Amino acid sequence: MKRTVVLGFLSALIAVALIIHSMPPADDFNPMNPFWNGLSKANEALKFSMLEDLRRVGVYAGVGEAHGLALLILGPSTPFTQEEAEAVKGFLMGGGLLILADDFGTGNELLTILGLDLRLNGSLLLDPLFKLKSRRLPEIIHTAGLEAEGLILNYATVITGSGFKTLATSSSFSYLDLNGNLEWDPDEPNGPFTVAAEAGYGAGGIIVISDPSFMINCMFEVEGNARLAGHLLKGRKPLLDTSHWRPSPLSKAKDILTTAFYFISLPEARYSLTSLVAIIILKTEYRRVRIRMSRVEEVLKRHPDWDKSILERLEEDLQHEG
Repeated sequence: MKRTVVLGFLSALIAVALIIHSMPPADDFNPMNPFWNGLSKANEALKFSMLEDLRRVGVYAGVGEAHGLALLILGPSTPFTQEEAEAVKGFLMGGGLLILADDFGTGNELLTILGLDLRLNGSLLLDPLFKLKSRRLPEIIHTAGLEAEGLILNYATVITGSGFKTLATSSSFSYLDLNGNLEWDPDEPNGPFTVAAEAGYGAGGIIVISDPSFMINCMFEVEGNARLAGHLLKGRKPLLDTSHWRPSPLSKAKDILTTAFYFISLPEARYSLTSLVAIIILKTEYRRVRIRMSRVEEVLKRHPDWDKSILERLEEDLQHEG
């Protein structure tokens, strides 16, 4: 019975591991996430190349490829290091294009390290008139600088500062919700506000969008969002930074399982595991035989006239039932 319980537990554990490993990611902005908050539609349309270490982006400038590349940083939620910023700076100086789309994340850290004066305000942009269903989904009608129409944002903020060219603005009916009550108050500023801006940097340039959500699955095909995403690239190959999102527990578990499955797939690991399992089975079986024999011998000491073979069969039956 104990063996059955152990085998059942191991089978359940393996089944759960396989289910977790086969589940698609559900993290915000994950290019493999097919759900509402993922980037699978944008990835299918734009063909992202994944950049798992932002420090490597500087390599492209060194080999003269930056002119044909656009680095996308969407909704970053983890800090940027000085080393990463220097790599981005080298990429821009070499002619690369940075597209930073953020609202309430860590995008301002990168802008500060790069020495730029534009900032993401951090207050929620609302529009009670030009909107899609909700004032939290403002329609951006002034988009001459983007050569695209019908941009719909989703829980966006605005861009402030100086040293940039405005590409798109919200309507004059929009306002910043400073106190979070979703209503306009007399002390809250009215639009228009800048929601897309461009600045030169070395031989390259930077485009800042005050909302990364226009590219997620539930928004990508709304109005002109898909056209805007394609236009922003300016014919360049997109590199998507995947290193500045906080992974969910599911993603962490999938990463651990992926590493484990990779380790198990190695010939050396397979041979070692097979040998280990064989040793465990042999030792367990040997221990069971020794226990069975010791019990039979104990009974024979008390009753030497009993049939040893019958006692051994009886002990074996008891072992199977237990």
